[in-house]
Order: sequence, then structure tokens, then C-alpha cells
Amino acid sequence: MLQWLGNTNRFIFNDSGGAENVARIFNTEGHALGVLPRAIAAVDPGGNKALSYNYTRLQKHFDGYGYPYGSDPEIEEKTPSSHGISIIDIQTNHISQLFTVKDIASFHPEKSMGEAYHFFTHCLFSPSGQRFLFLHRWIKNENFTYTRMLSCDLTGKRLHIFPTSDMVSHIAWQDETHVLAYCRSKEHRDAYILFRDMSEDHRLIGLSNFTSDGHPSFARKFPDWFVTDTYPDRLRRSYLILFNTLTEKRFDLGYFRQPIGFKEAVRCDLHPRWNHDATMICFDSAHTRKRSLCTMNIGDSLSTGNVHSF
Repeated sequence: MLQWLGNTNRFIFNDSGGAENVARIFNTEGHALGVLPRAIAAVDPGGNKALSYNYTRLQKHFDGYGYPYGSDPEIEEKTPSSHGISIIDIQTNHISQLFTVKDIASFHPEKSMGEAYHFFTHCLFSPSGQRFLFLHRWIKNENFTYTRMLSCDLTGKRLHIFPTSDMVSHIAWQDETHVLAYCRSKEHRDAYILFRDMSEDHRLIGLSNFTSDGHPSFARKFPDWFVTDTYPDRLRRSYLILFNTLTEKRFDLGYFRQPIGFKEAVRCDLHPRWNHDATMICFDSAHTRKRSLCTMNIGDSLSTGNVHSF
């Protein structure tokens, strides 16, 4: 969960502190600057606050996303009341719990939630840092995972449930009011759908251009553009993709063959993301037969409109 702390040379990442999960802060000179008492899920754009949930609970049913460390006194409870999503002040380490897993499980419950095991994933702050998204997931009979997407403010109030149907995978804020998700709705099969926060409004994005899930991220300076990826195809190729939401045009920047050993919980998704100026894309890849952090310089392609597929 490596992330920048605002527009600075400081960054944060999760680690094990021995008995518990923690988050460590460093600068680009390699100096350790601090430790947060919990693992973090998302940092606000200013680098002042972080969201956190229980990664030990996440590991129980979602290996590859959780951590096999830390503690959860209610690990067997289906809707725990001792923890949920918390917000951490990065300067003071003060932790405020916004709501528990039990609170959200009882908020407009669905029929499939009965006797299911509940947890949270995928927190994400809005561009202003005044609201955030999260996924509420529950597993029924150990063989089917349901998901819904919610947003709320920094006090855990003004909760909004987006009009999805059972499946939500990956999410990204386009701007302060619009959210892109690869998901299923009552009207549409699995696809990228652009939602308006705090409303029922939504529309399909790139239906003829995408046939599978990916990890979208919008360019802050050019919010009509997002970068995403694909899971490996039958030839183990993961594609890196630029997409324009106005013109509905897709540009393939390249593909990267992932070795057969990188599968399941140890797979290496590209997870593309931007630098602050939208001139470079950072992504993870194992095409060198090692898990690597890679960058691609696209220069002024977005500002000039001079974008091409490879």
C-alpha cells in the first residue's frame, strides 16, 4: 500500500511491527520519519489523514489482500462490533473509529447478508479529501462473495450506497462527484460504470473497449483520461491501457508477459497510477521474472492530445 504523503518527498507503506500491523513513513533520502500504530488503506490528498481497517480479518477470507500478522479479538465473529474503519491523524497518531463492521452490516441490509461473514476493503479518498469510498463485502457459505460500494464523509456520516448489484471490483474517483467502478448493476452486466456520488445517476463507460476487470486511475490534471490494466490473457499478457471517457477511445501503451509462477495470491497485477503532472505512469510487473516497480514516461501526450497505441 505504498503511497505519497501529499505533494512532498515523504511516503508511507505497511509493514509488520512484530505483534501488530503498522505503517512506516520515510522520505526519498531513505530516512525513517515515523510509525503509525495501524496499517493504512488510503491517505488523503494532503497527506494529513489515513484510513485504516483490520487487515488480519481481511486475510481470513481474502488472502493476497490481508496480512497474516496482527490481531482481531472477533476474528470468528461474522459482524464484529470492536472494529471497522478508522481515521488516523498522521501528525499526532490519534485514531478515531468512524463505524464498525456491525454498523455497516445493519445499514440497509440485503437478504444475502444473513449468516454471512463481513469485512471492508478498498478505501479511497475523494480529490478534496472530504469524502471517501469503501467496499463492504460479505461471504456466504464460504463460496460466494457479495460486494457493495459506499461513500461517506470524514465523520462516518452522510453514507451513500451506490446502485450496484452484488459485484464491485475496482474503483476510482474521476472528480469530486463522479466515481468509476468495474461492477455489475441491476441493468447491466459486468462493466466500467461511472456513478454520480449521492445520487442514483450512472452510465456505462467503454462497453465496446473492455471485456474484463482492471485497476483504473484518473489523471488529476486531465480527468477525462484514466489508465487501467487487464489481468493476464491466455498468453500471460497484461495490457497497460489509456482511455478517454469523452471520445471513448482506447490506447494500448504496451503489454507485459507475467511468468506462470505469479498466480493467485502471489500474482503481480500492473496497478497503474500517475505522477502529479500526468507525465509518467508507474506500474508493477513481473515480466523480468522478478516483481518490479516500473515507470513509463508519456511526456506531454495528454496535454497535446498526441496519444498513440504501441
